[in-house]
Amino acid sequence: MTQIANCVRTFEVIAKVILILTCLQCLAAAQAVDASKDPDISAIRNRFQQSAGEFAFETSNSGEKLQLLDRPVSNWSNPERKTPAGALFVWTLNGRPEMVMSTYPTDAVGNFEHEFQSLSVNELVGTLNGRLIWEPRGDAILWQQVSDKIPVGKTPSMRLVQMRRIAGLYTASLKFGDQPNKLLRLQTTPLYRFDIEKLPHGVLDGAMFAFVQGTDPEVIMLVEARKSADGEELWFVSFARMTVVTAQVEYQSNVVWEVQWGRTGFNSHYNVFRSAN
Repeated sequence: MTQIANCVRTFEVIAKVILILTCLQCLAAAQAVDASKDPDISAIRNRFQQSAGEFAFETSNSGEKLQLLDRPVSNWSNPERKTPAGALFVWTLNGRPEMVMSTYPTDAVGNFEHEFQSLSVNELVGTLNGRLIWEPRGDAILWQQVSDKIPVGKTPSMRLVQMRRIAGLYTASLKFGDQPNKLLRLQTTPLYRFDIEKLPHGVLDGAMFAFVQGTDPEVIMLVEARKSADGEELWFVSFARMTVVTAQVEYQSNVVWEVQWGRTGFNSHYNVFRSAN
C-alpha cells in the first residue's frame, strides 16, 4: 500500500508540473500575440521624422524658405482618442515659428494625417516632394495685447518666467455641442523658444506654448515681447487651432479667442492632409 501511495503522489506531482508548464506556455503565447498587436512606437516616430522632411514651405511673395527644426518639438500621445503616438513639427523664419504640423497614424497599415496650421502674416506655399498641396492665405493669427501690466524683463531668463506667467493667465477648452466644455491642460514648458539672435527689429523675445489633451497639442499659444516705435515694451499673445473641434480661450472668464468646427481646405489657415503608406 505504501508503494502504491508513493506512486500516486509521484503521479500527482508530475501532473501538477505538466499543468504549470502548460499554463506558462499559454501565457507566453498570449503575451507574444499581444506584443504583435502593439504598435512599434519607435518605428512610427522615425517615420514621422522622415515624412516631415518630405514637406517644404515658403512665403508666397518673396519665396523665402521656412526652416524645419531638426526634431519635433513634441512627441505626444492621446489616450482619450486612442492615438498612441503623434509628433508636432515646427518651421521657422527669422527666429519665429511660421508653420506647425501635427502628424499621427490613422490606421494599422501606416497611413498618416498631417494637420497644417499657418502662424504667418504671409501667404505660404506648401509642397510634398515638389507637388503643390497647400497655399494658405496670410494673416493666419491675430495678436492681442496682454491686459496685465507686466514690464518686459531685461534678461532672457526673466522673460521666460514672465512668459510662463502670462500663459497661465489663460485657459483653453474644446466644445462639443451642448456638452460641458472639455478643459485643456497648459504645458508650462514652451514647445519652442524664439531664436533671439534672428528676430526682426522690434521683436524682443517670444515662446510657443500648447494647451493639450493627454500630451496632444490642441491649441497653440504664442507669447511675444515687442518694442514699439516710441520705445514702449509690451507683451502680446495669439492663438491657433490644432484640432478640427470647436475651441476657445478665456481670460478672466471672458472669451478672447474662439474657432468653430474646422473648415479645412487648400487656402485655409488650418488644413488636414492625408498621406498613404
